[in-house]
Formats: sequence, structure tokens, C-alpha cells
Amino acid sequence: MPPQTQSKTVSITNTRLAIATLALVGAAALAFAAMPSLPEGYVCEPTQGGIEIQEDNRRAYIADNYCINKRTVAEFVCNEDMGDEGEVFHSVPTLCNVSELCVEGRCLVPIEYGSHCSEEAGTAKICADEDCDHVIQSLFDHCIDSETLGMVYCGEEDLIQVTEVICSDNCVLGDNNIGSCTPRVL
Repeated sequence: MPPQTQSKTVSITNTRLAIATLALVGAAALAFAAMPSLPEGYVCEPTQGGIEIQEDNRRAYIADNYCINKRTVAEFVCNEDMGDEGEVFHSVPTLCNVSELCVEGRCLVPIEYGSHCSEEAGTAKICADEDCDHVIQSLFDHCIDSETLGMVYCGEEDLIQVTEVICSDNCVLGDNNIGSCTPRVL
């Protein structure tokens, strides 16, 4: 009797394995059929900041990488050529390095997107560009105490620096909240 039970158990196990294999093959086929594809004649080309869909070597659509959050970029990627089905693309969430932040679809070290310092009339600004169209941070000349002015300027590596200036009179804040005084001559 034991040999008969063993062969029946092996037969049931083999049947279950066959059903599980068929289910996996069916799921894979369904997943492949559900992948987005491009119409014939369209091509997916990677660009520096995303992908470009082209038809007959003309740009038809651009998908730029974008920030999912301040530490993650969604990078568009072209898949391998799918033959008559066209090429497909998808986005991949990519974490920025520890010292980087996601800015306009790229991981950048903060100094890279705010590395321009600009000075004018008692103000120093860290800007995203040389024209200072987008100010990231600004600091004004300010009164440290009644006899000391904190004078701001752009220093090394385009960082805002503050120098203490001893006043011959009182340090005062103007209507524009910029501190001023007459420096003491030594």
C-alpha cells in the first residue's frame, strides 16, 4: 500500500506544479500584452533630460524627467525595440544622492542650482542664475547690536559673507530694514 500512496502524492504535486507554471506563463503573457506601445513608424530616443518620441525623424512628443519629491527624480527611459509593436517607454523613480536635491527633473548638489552671488545696496543674494531672476536667499546689512553693523558681501565660492563693522555712531535700521552706520576710523 505505501508505494501506491507515494505515487499518488507525486502525481498530485506534479499536477499542482503544472497548473502553477501555466498560471505564471499566462500572467507574463497578459503583462506583455498590456505594455504601452507606439504606433508603427514612431521611435523612442533618449535625451539629456528625458525622452523624445519621433515620427519619421521629426519630434512628435517630449517627456521630460520630473521631480516626484525633493529627493526623487522620475526618469523616462526607452525600452528595447519591440519590433512591429514599436518601442515602449516608462519612468523609473531614482533617488538622489544624500547631498543632492531634485530640481527641475535633475539631482543637483544645492550649490549647483544656487551658485551665483549678487550684491547691491546693502544686500547680498544667492541666485539660481547669473541674471538673478530667481533669488534663493538674500541677506541685508543688519545691526548686530547698537554699535556694530553686520555688512554683507559676496565672498569666496559665491557664498554670502558677513563682516562686523564697529560704528562711530549708532547702528540704525532704515525703512527698508537695511542696517547702516558711520564706520569708526581706527
